[in-house]
Amino acid sequence: MSAVLDAPVTCGGVEVATISRVRVISEGWRTGGMVFAEKTPIAVLVRGADGVRALTVPRGQALTRDEVEALCPGAWAAFQR
Repeated sequence: MSAVLDAPVTCGGVEVATISRVRVISEGWRTGGMVFAEKTPIAVLVRGADGVRALTVPRGQALTRDEVEALCPGAWAAFQR
């Protein structure tokens, strides 16, 4: 399982991007195979006039930059670009 920063979306002068947890499972057998993929948002980054904020999903609790980096290394810096 890993976390990824999704592409940001801009609306009304505010930029929003989600950090999502991604999981891919594959199984192979002699007669076939199976792949299962799941993507679940775990945090939201918001950039507005007051700077960058991060919130958990679904509760909306504030996250620090260090907490965001623990979830998805490099996400904060990538979102600021």
